[in-house]
Amino acid sequence: YSNSVILNFQKYTLYDTLYLQVSESNDPKRIGGKIYQVNSPTIPLYSDLFVTLKTNEKIENKDKAAAYLYSEGGGLRYLGGKWNGDIIDFKTKYLGKFAIRTDLKAPDVKLISKSKTQLKFEIDDWPSGIEKFDGYLHGKWGLFNYEHKKKLIWLDNPSNQILKGEFILKVTDKVGNVHTYKTKL
Repeated sequence: YSNSVILNFQKYTLYDTLYLQVSESNDPKRIGGKIYQVNSPTIPLYSDLFVTLKTNEKIENKDKAAAYLYSEGGGLRYLGGKWNGDIIDFKTKYLGKFAIRTDLKAPDVKLISKSKTQLKFEIDDWPSGIEKFDGYLHGKWGLFNYEHKKKLIWLDNPSNQILKGEFILKVTDKVGNVHTYKTKL
C-alpha cells in the first residue's frame, strides 16, 4: 500500500517471499503521465495480483483509458481495468512497469485479397488490441478464421459459394473503438 498503489496479493499469488519495491516516476511518453513500478518483470507470479492505482493524472475519456504493462522491448500489453473516479482497478499475472493509456483510434482494417469465393483482411489495433470482429453478407453472420500472429482474418467458405451482395466487417478493439468496413461483392 502507498499513496498511489494498492496491491492485493491472494494466498497463492507468489511462489516465494517477495521483497516488495514500489515506485512512481514521470512517464516520458505522456506529459503528466506516471509510471508505476512494482518490482521486476522477471519475478514470476503463480496467480493474479489485484492492483489499484490512485491517480491524479488528467485523463479524458476514461471509458477509453486502461492500464497497460510495459514489456521488456518497450511495447505495451493491455491489462484493462475498471474506473471509479480517479481510481482504476485491474488484475495482472506480471510485475513490472504499469501505465495508463487512452486508445481513441479505431482498429486498422485492410483488404488483402478478394475473389468470388474468398475474402482476406489484415486487422490491427494499437495499443489495446483486437477484442472481436464480425462479418456479415446480406445481413447473415459469416465465420472467419483468425491468425493473430500475422494479423489476418479470412472468411471460412468451405462450400466455395459465390460471395455476392453487401458485405460488412465490424472490428472492435478492447476499449470499444469500432471500425466498420463495407463493400459490394
